[in-house]
Amino acid sequence: MQTPLAPDVGAALAAAALAAALACAAADARPAAVPAAFLAAAACLACLAARRPPARRPLLEQLDSVVLAREYGGHNSGDGVAASPCILRSRAGPIIVTSDRVVEPVTDVHVSEDDGKTWRHASAVDGAYWCTLFEHRGRMYLFGTTGEYGDVVVVGSRDRGESWPDRTVVTSGGGWHRAPTPVVRHGGRLWAALERIDDGRNWAAGFSAAHASAPEDADLMDRGSWAVSEPLPFPNTLCRALWGLGGQGFLEGNIVVGPGRRLYNILRVNRFRGGTAAVLEVPEDGGPCRPAGFIDFPGGATKFTVRRDPSAPHGYLSVVNTLDGNALRTPLPNPLDLALNVRRNLSLSCSDDMLRWRALPPFIQTDRREGVMYADWDVDGDDIIMALRCAAAVGGAVPGNPKASNVIGFKRLRGYRRLLR
Repeated sequence: MQTPLAPDVGAALAAAALAAALACAAADARPAAVPAAFLAAAACLACLAARRPPARRPLLEQLDSVVLAREYGGHNSGDGVAASPCILRSRAGPIIVTSDRVVEPVTDVHVSEDDGKTWRHASAVDGAYWCTLFEHRGRMYLFGTTGEYGDVVVVGSRDRGESWPDRTVVTSGGGWHRAPTPVVRHGGRLWAALERIDDGRNWAAGFSAAHASAPEDADLMDRGSWAVSEPLPFPNTLCRALWGLGGQGFLEGNIVVGPGRRLYNILRVNRFRGGTAAVLEVPEDGGPCRPAGFIDFPGGATKFTVRRDPSAPHGYLSVVNTLDGNALRTPLPNPLDLALNVRRNLSLSCSDDMLRWRALPPFIQTDRREGVMYADWDVDGDDIIMALRCAAAVGGAVPGNPKASNVIGFKRLRGYRRLLR
């Protein structure tokens, strides 16, 4: 279901009429022209106000529990103070959530022994950032970077996340970026997505897509076990020509085993208007990614996690930020549709073939300056469990914008397979 034309046409016409009315008033010095112009302006503002959605419940009331809440303190960055959530239902039983602190390269590990009702802080891992938490052969690992645009690092735990004594730095020279997206087993190897930043002056446009892999039976703490591919730059010139200022780059890739058991990387496209993802082929010999094209992808403007669930009616799933349900794109430009403001709705999205996606109606919708984003998720029986990056009003402190996250939240989507039928 696409966004109707009428609201955006109305908004565009109202904004144009408002600008024209004020310009006429400024250009016409006759006293009679001023009241008429302001009456027209008031009518336009009323038209815009009529488009506002109804008031929504506070974000904290829509979560099942709060994993972590942090105060902003003196940190005024629009990125907030808690980010990069990752969730794992461990084989030993507990649910484990990791997150980083944005302003320092530290990953916090949180454990729930009661299915997500309550949480305790288990450990803090210095020099670990943008990490994916995964289990392999009875041990837990963090795969991330040493810091913002640092080197690729793997950290290991032997006691279910209570301590992290093992550590190896895979690359040298820095310049690496990633997000908590899946570490995937395929073809006897473990695979994870990376991005290399080649031009620090141009965020996202300066990113190139890459991947790291290691044999499943290798010692993951041995630097020599890991291979990192040559990065593939974003086709910026062509996409900017097609998309205008919105064609800025791709990032935060997901390694996915696609149709025909072939390996792909599905990436967020940092586009002004959103709604697009990039698909790259991942050679199993570890070589550079190969472009496969761009797809319509609800929620493609912000970070997402793609996983495959063979038992679900539609096997490829994601939890995404959407605008008005299924559509991020509208017929006429609307500055309120920028990726920053898209972070107010969260939806389950599904696909049969990894290429054509459909988003369900949102199960979380926030109001005003609150936001929910960067959902990481895992299957827990009949449910999906999620760790969410949240910008939430806490103790009277209102986030400066929907990205200024201060809470890591937990949400359980019960009976999700029924929703997909």
